[in-house]
Amino acid sequence: MFFSETDLIAGIASRAKYPSSIVKGIGDDTAVLKSADPDKYQLFTQDSIVLNQHFFLKDDPQAIGWKAYARNVSDIAAMGGIPSCALVALGLPKSLDEGWVTRLYDGIFSCADTFSCPVVGGDITAVENELFVSVSMIGVVSKQKLCLRNGAKPGNMVCVTGLLGGSIRSKHLNFMPRLREAQWLVNNVHITSMIDLSDGLAKDLFHIGEASSVGFELNKSEIPISSDAVALAAETGKAPIWHALNDGEDFELLFTVADNESDIKSVCTEFQELFGFRCSVVGRVIDQGEGAFIVDEKNRRGQLFPGGFDHFA
Repeated sequence: MFFSETDLIAGIASRAKYPSSIVKGIGDDTAVLKSADPDKYQLFTQDSIVLNQHFFLKDDPQAIGWKAYARNVSDIAAMGGIPSCALVALGLPKSLDEGWVTRLYDGIFSCADTFSCPVVGGDITAVENELFVSVSMIGVVSKQKLCLRNGAKPGNMVCVTGLLGGSIRSKHLNFMPRLREAQWLVNNVHITSMIDLSDGLAKDLFHIGEASSVGFELNKSEIPISSDAVALAAETGKAPIWHALNDGEDFELLFTVADNESDIKSVCTEFQELFGFRCSVVGRVIDQGEGAFIVDEKNRRGQLFPGGFDHFA
């Protein structure tokens, strides 16, 4: 392929035209639509997973079903919203065992029940090659709690939930969307932008940067590295920090806040006490003209480049 995923999306977005009922179209974790409730917006998202790209036949089909549904819940969580219902479309080879499909739906219905977001329809078709699962989901968000990617300002702190990297070892199939955590955050801190980490910190951070016209400075020592990233680094020969920045499919929350550093660190402490895992302050927002940097333990500043996952790389 001669184009990147980012370039392809930008080209499509440049051609899109929206009526007044569309508050936000292409370029965020979900679309945002006006609703009949004057105090709320409707959220609409769609995500697909494809055999040999996002999962393998050797994987547990129940986990595959969970992943397909949970990815959409994660998108709605990152907007500050709550999922309502979803459609599920399947592309299945004729040779596939019916029991496999039943197990797939065990995972889908488990996720739907966990987040009170029922499956209300969908489609099934036969395919020649790669099996796929595609989920379209509707949600709702209070207008006052809506989180977009375009609100980060210089001086804001950069935060992330959980531990990063090495998701290929298991987390990408059994992650828990941060819906409860996102709801708590939007009610306890002044979030200026938010995104879920599907493509990796080093890529998703730049999505916020582009949308908000800002730069970033990350503190290397504050980036929360998972044990899976450390284990994977021993296999690949790359540094654990590389995997934490670039692996993708962590499905944690990356967000910027207007609160001062001491206040947000206090919130992060309360977050860990409530949810049992970390929320970390990993850097700060700077002017776009300054660029994007990562600062090491000796206060040496190195340029940070977009990384992470690209479907067409």
